[in-house]
Amino acid sequence: MKHRLFRLWSLAFLCLNIIPCVFATDVTIDGIKYSIDTQNSNGYATVTGVEDGMTECIIPESVSLKGKSYPVTTIGSNAFTDSSIESVVAPQSVVVIGSYAFAKASNLKEVYLSNVKVAYSRIFQTCENLEKVDYGYSEKFGKEPFWSCSRLKEIIIRNPNAIIPREIYYGGYDYHTEQNIL
Repeated sequence: MKHRLFRLWSLAFLCLNIIPCVFATDVTIDGIKYSIDTQNSNGYATVTGVEDGMTECIIPESVSLKGKSYPVTTIGSNAFTDSSIESVVAPQSVVVIGSYAFAKASNLKEVYLSNVKVAYSRIFQTCENLEKVDYGYSEKFGKEPFWSCSRLKEIIIRNPNAIIPREIYYGGYDYHTEQNIL
């Protein structure tokens, strides 16, 4: 009985941990690292990092793998953490930004987003040289996105209906909307 139970648990572990990995493919295209969900016909790509030494990152709307195009919809958690990136431009297809996505990217100065639906917490934590973030028409922001961003000068939010947490002001930074440009 114990042996049979052990085999069932082993099979469950394999199904939950190994098999889903079969459907994601990790690739690097033009210096940007992606994890591409190839599980179904509506697959998507997540930015997971950049190659060492890359300073400018312009994320494309989509990437191709084996003749199929996948929209780039997500910047994953810790994707740019500790990287040497200085600027990032994300297209409208990017709708999710994971927690700590840019954390400790000490050279990061500017980020331009377009259409983020959800940005999780502390996405720019300890970006010491971050000066400008243009959130575009983004909708919802996680807590304390600018934790320890001492040089931040400008936050632009173009969506007048954006859900902005009180904690966005951490450190006394000002922000403005398109209707109220300071």
